[in-house]
Amino acid sequence: MTFRHTDPLVWTGVLYLAIPLMLFFSTWTTLPFALVSTSILVVVFAITIPQFQLHKGSLGAMRKELAISLLTAGIWTYSSGVWAGPFGRAGDWWDTRDDILSTLTKHVWPVTNVFQVDAVPETMRHYLSFYLPGSAVGKLFGGNLSLTLFTTGVWMMAGVALVFFMVLRTLSNLGMRKYLVIPVFMLFSGLDIIGGRINGIVGLRPQYIVNGGHIEWWVPEFQYSSFTTAMHWVPQHAISGWLGTMIVLRIFELKKHYAFLPFLVAAIFLWSTFTAVGVALVIVMQAIQYIRPKQILVVVRRILPSIGLSAVVVALLAMYLLTGTGSIPKFPIFSQAAYDAFNFDGPSQILRDYLLFIALEVGVYLVLLLFILRQHRKELALVALVLCLIPLYRIGMFNDFAMRASIPPLLLLMLLVARGLLQKSHGSKAVVLRLCLVATFVLGSVTPLYEFFARYHSDYKSLVLPCVDSGCESQVAGYEIRDFYWSKDMPFFIQTEK
Repeated sequence: MTFRHTDPLVWTGVLYLAIPLMLFFSTWTTLPFALVSTSILVVVFAITIPQFQLHKGSLGAMRKELAISLLTAGIWTYSSGVWAGPFGRAGDWWDTRDDILSTLTKHVWPVTNVFQVDAVPETMRHYLSFYLPGSAVGKLFGGNLSLTLFTTGVWMMAGVALVFFMVLRTLSNLGMRKYLVIPVFMLFSGLDIIGGRINGIVGLRPQYIVNGGHIEWWVPEFQYSSFTTAMHWVPQHAISGWLGTMIVLRIFELKKHYAFLPFLVAAIFLWSTFTAVGVALVIVMQAIQYIRPKQILVVVRRILPSIGLSAVVVALLAMYLLTGTGSIPKFPIFSQAAYDAFNFDGPSQILRDYLLFIALEVGVYLVLLLFILRQHRKELALVALVLCLIPLYRIGMFNDFAMRASIPPLLLLMLLVARGLLQKSHGSKAVVLRLCLVATFVLGSVTPLYEFFARYHSDYKSLVLPCVDSGCESQVAGYEIRDFYWSKDMPFFIQTEK
């Protein structure tokens, strides 16, 4: 890697994902470890900082792309309810995210709490990257909860704007039509409306859509979230998955900067462990497409120091996230444990649901794209393989693995759908196929519309005092799944004494 020629987009994207990692290591770990780890990270970004040189011919186009990216990212972030207005945040915020932000703002890092008299102090244990920047700003200004929530929205907007800007750069060959990719991005979804109708949980009258709702659990075993659903409900998983994927695509497009790949996965690990797995799968998919087998070992040898350092970071983060955890539900989807979990007599119901789920979530898109984008068939085959395999093993109470690990490969599918929708058609057959793709996309966009209206009908709420202090109810302070958020045991490098 020639450091002075580092790509600005790759460097900026990795820095965005790594800033919370630096905050974590510098504040949650013991002093010697904090000094060493933070110094290494600062040095890595300092010696790789790019020379931001812009040619006059491309400066105007990039300014326009950046302005549109910021504007649309701001609108989408606003619709999530993170800023005061007519939109309210989704249920996951009320149950969990709001209280994490409040607790991090009002308590000393690392956060500890004694839940019962004479009990052992427990340390907050969670994937914290999404929460740390906003909480740090609120804490810096006297524990200001309103500022914490506002800054968290700005942090979300910045990440989404980076994603949009990289998408526009990637699809620049579409000319002015590339700007239509952003609404395609926001409205991309599987055919939940059809699945919901088949299973009798969704109405087709306009008032159902206007009233809003969450229609994606139309089978109990699986969910692939629409992009707007992910943005509204789980931005920590969504933004890290989207940005990580776009960085991977950029690196393979440039055919350099491979040393950033392992560190990219490590940086995402504290955003979302399952999303990090999804980004790792995208790296494998891109390597299969663009690197010859004989060259893979050459590339690996060149980036061994990065692989080694990143492996250490992942190991340390895994120790923090897993030490003292309770039992997390996990089992193959075709197993007795699955039949018991869903109260099914055997595999027939799960098989039926799985085949219908794959067909409606991604299958229709894939079949149409096989004929529309013949030059992308290898990529389509890899995307199809990964998205068909991910649901086969369930991890988490709500199949969290499938929902989060699918975010990066779903972004690859969305980019292919955007190409299919926006490229010029030649011949009557191509026009018919494209119209079918348009119809499929329109049907899928009903799911984001449900989400937009649901946020509009939800009440905006400000952050309140942490529930560990005030006694309010939240999953963070509750007893039922406390060991998902707190642990009495911490690895050696986490501070345990104030």
